[in-house]
Amino acid sequence: MRASLLLLLALARALELPLFPLRKAPRCPTDRLSLNLFEPRYVALAERVLASDGVFAGLHCEGPHVLPRGRGPATPLVAEGGVGSVFSVDDWERDGSVVRIAARAFGRFAVRRVVATPANREDVAYVVVDAAPVTDVRPSPALAEAEARALRAAGSDVGDVRRYAAELLVDAPEGYAAFAPDESELLSFVVATAAGVDTRTALEDRDTVRRLERALR
Repeated sequence: MRASLLLLLALARALELPLFPLRKAPRCPTDRLSLNLFEPRYVALAERVLASDGVFAGLHCEGPHVLPRGRGPATPLVAEGGVGSVFSVDDWERDGSVVRIAARAFGRFAVRRVVATPANREDVAYVVVDAAPVTDVRPSPALAEAEARALRAAGSDVGDVRRYAAELLVDAPEGYAAFAPDESELLSFVVATAAGVDTRTALEDRDTVRRLERALR
């Protein structure tokens, strides 16, 4: 019941964000991202992001693509409910027609609704989505034990990993606090990544303990 209520509250806080399709792999909320943009549609996306609050959504798009109105470039089909990471621009530069962006993830989102794509809007060069915050459910009493077991299994120094997770816990941009994970959630991503847990699975989990337990398998 509580989880359903949290989901409804998250959906109510959905924000409209431009979406950058990640072609190689999903990204966790502990990741940094470097983009070298030269395609006109993604330069347009960058210009929108840089002219606003510097925030955009990143989603791994490995499924089918469509040719808007029968011509290119191919645009990914984005499914409602897909989970990705939200990014904030740290630094950028423009070199002629190329825009370079350095960004950091600060949380997760789920696609509540696809607002616009080049396939249905002639004035849009990229995908825009309603992004709903995704965070884990409240920690269970088993969290401390799960953290200790996962860190022992990884052969990592508990203090070092906790300090590293704390360093990753940055302030979300103004207006995006609902997307921000807590320190335990970030720590679970650090451990899961080190253990080779499938990134998409880790992203879609809404339970910190379950993510830690996957690292033990």
